[in-house]
Amino acid sequence: MVTLELQQQIEDFLLSKNVRHGVLVPNSRKSSNVCLTDNENVFIKVNRNYVAPLTALRAATNIDNEYIQPLIPEFKSLPNSHYVTVWDYIECKKPELTKEFLNEAVEGLFNIHITAPMFEYQSGRVLEKILQRRINKLPELAVISNIEQLIEKHVTNIYDDEPKFVLSHGDAHLGNLVNVEGKAVWIDYEQVKIIPKEWDIACLFSDLKAVNSPYAYYIVEEFNKLSPVNFKLLTNMVMARKISIATHMISRHPDMSWDEVENKLRFKDSLDF
Repeated sequence: MVTLELQQQIEDFLLSKNVRHGVLVPNSRKSSNVCLTDNENVFIKVNRNYVAPLTALRAATNIDNEYIQPLIPEFKSLPNSHYVTVWDYIECKKPELTKEFLNEAVEGLFNIHITAPMFEYQSGRVLEKILQRRINKLPELAVISNIEQLIEKHVTNIYDDEPKFVLSHGDAHLGNLVNVEGKAVWIDYEQVKIIPKEWDIACLFSDLKAVNSPYAYYIVEEFNKLSPVNFKLLTNMVMARKISIATHMISRHPDMSWDEVENKLRFKDSLDF
C-alpha cells in the first residue's frame, strides 16, 4: 500500500533526478509489490528487497529490449525497506495468443538466451534452492511432504546431463508478456537468472496449458527449431514450475488439501514431448 509519506519520498526522489511526471496513481498492471504511474511518462516500481530492482536494472543494461529502459539507471533505497526504480512508461495491451504473436514471444526469449551472460554465474542447484526457500517460509503443513517428494523426483537430479546454462527471463509467464504496438514484448526482468533455457520454455508452456491454448506444444516446436531442446529436462522443468506455483497457492490457502493442489495444477497430466 502506498502511504502519503512513501509517495512524498518517491516524488522527492524524482525531483532530485529532474524526472518530470504527472499525478502518480497506483497501476493495476502489476499485482505484486507497489507500482505507480502517471500513464504518460513514468512507471515506478517499489520492491521490498534490493535484489529484484538490481536484477531488473542489470537486465535492462545487457538485454536488447527498447521497452525496458530505466529513466534512472539506479535504484533508490527509502526508509522501511522500500527500493524504488523508475522506468519509461509503455502503453501495452493484453495480448491475443495467436500463433504469430506466440512465435514472436518465443523469438524474444531466444534473443535473451543468446545475450552475453553478464550476470554472476549461479550454481546448478539454484532452482532447487529457490523452491526449498519457499517451502521453508510455509507453515508446517502435511502437504509439504508431497512437494518435497516431487522436488526430489523432478528437480534434485535435473542437472545430471550437464545442460547448457543461458541468461534467462526467469519468469516467462503470460502476465509478463504484453502487446506493445502489435509486438510481443517481455517485461518484468526481476527474476533474470543463469539457468537452462528449458526453464523459460516450461514457464510459457505451463501457462498456455493452463488456459487451454492450442499452441502450448507449438511454442516448444518453434523453440526447438531455434535451439535444440532437451525434452527430458523440459519435462522436469514443467513439473518444477508446477511445484513453484503450488508453493504460492499453499502460502495463500494453507487449508488446501494436497488433492486440491494436485488436481488444480494437473500434476498427473502426461506430457507429449
